[in-house]
Amino acid sequence: MDNTEDNLSLKILRVLLISTPFLFTLIYIPGFTFPGSFPKAIFLYIAVSIILIVWLINIYRTGVVVFKKNWINIAVFGYILTLFISGIASGHFEESLFGAISRMTGIATMLYISGWYLVASSVLKPRHFTYVFRGLLFSGAILAVISFLGLNGFGLQAFSFLEQGGSLFSNNTFSGIYYVFAFFLGAILFTKENSLKWRISYALAMLVILLNPDIFNFQIWQNFGMIKELFSHPSLVLGTARASSAVMGIGIILTLILYVIHRVRGSVVVKSVLFSFIVLVLAGVSLGFVGSTIAQKGFGADFFASQNDIHRPTAWKQVASGFSNRPLLGYGINNIEYAFQDTLGPEIPFIKGEKWFDKAHNIWLDLALETGILGILSVIILFISACWYSFKHYRDTRDFSAPLVLLLLVLHLIQIQTSFNINTSLFMIFILFAYVSSFSPENISYSVL
Repeated sequence: MDNTEDNLSLKILRVLLISTPFLFTLIYIPGFTFPGSFPKAIFLYIAVSIILIVWLINIYRTGVVVFKKNWINIAVFGYILTLFISGIASGHFEESLFGAISRMTGIATMLYISGWYLVASSVLKPRHFTYVFRGLLFSGAILAVISFLGLNGFGLQAFSFLEQGGSLFSNNTFSGIYYVFAFFLGAILFTKENSLKWRISYALAMLVILLNPDIFNFQIWQNFGMIKELFSHPSLVLGTARASSAVMGIGIILTLILYVIHRVRGSVVVKSVLFSFIVLVLAGVSLGFVGSTIAQKGFGADFFASQNDIHRPTAWKQVASGFSNRPLLGYGINNIEYAFQDTLGPEIPFIKGEKWFDKAHNIWLDLALETGILGILSVIILFISACWYSFKHYRDTRDFSAPLVLLLLVLHLIQIQTSFNINTSLFMIFILFAYVSSFSPENISYSVL
């Protein structure tokens, strides 16, 4: 007997694992904290604690604990260990452990997220993730509907409590990040579904997400005369979350390209090489964007100059200086303020008021400053592990969802070149890792009785 058999405790465990991401996304208490990260994190702590208790009960009943046999589990453990090491070495471990109440992206939250990952990857089979993805897609559609009713949409008085973006995230950048995840999870579902009823449901949910004010310029709905201006100024189509809007468009085009490659007859190895090439090009462009901005020449610097944004380039220079101070382990997660104190320069006064940074607003720089070279390597190893098992699964099954998962991870990487992860997006990333981990056919079993 093992803990993958269909007993009552296992059924309860699956329900908890599937429902937690859906409810987590919708948790928001206006006025509690901005942008609602604290109530989301507290819900996650409670939900995952219950999941772990039920998991332990199931282990006790079966007498066996089962894990997936793959390198992703080891890579996740290595990443969490790196967070602890960098946090302790920084001398400000309390900041790294919990983080600011407005962010809740500390080690504690990552432990609970990785706890969900560990149980889900070992208990849920790939088919069960259909229900997880459905919940996330439809929660995105619910948020998108609210986006239509709030600020930047119809502006109904009942939704006046939403300060930005018109969604329950209360910030169009964070809602835009989630919409990209939800939309492309819908694309994954669409490719795996044979039922016309479900395909129509997915398509409608994706359409609502695509056309909401954070992704699509709502003014076009109010003035159809703007359509002719789109030919000369295509950027007018972008919603309030401009980076997410652009990534959504790029992602749709790349999804179609990947699907054509997938459908064309030919060697799976050649297809995998083409998939890998697209991934590497996107990652290379993001690195070039950061380097150009810090060096103040090239397309990255030109972009910020066109936006009249001096704050990010200034902050990024300070972050680069901070990294040179502690290149191996960094300052610890959530400790950018201490790095700024160590690298005060003549440009720092230009970052003032609401423009003060508690994050680098760039994934590469956040990783470099907070966890150093060790943290960057742990994330690269985690991503390479996900790529390996995804391509292996695609080679064995021709399951198109595998390359789409990798595309979604890279699209998110591009998306947060000028932003940062919050607990919602971090959870989405580990949900994708759990899905890829579930591809592994081999388990490791340990008897506990």
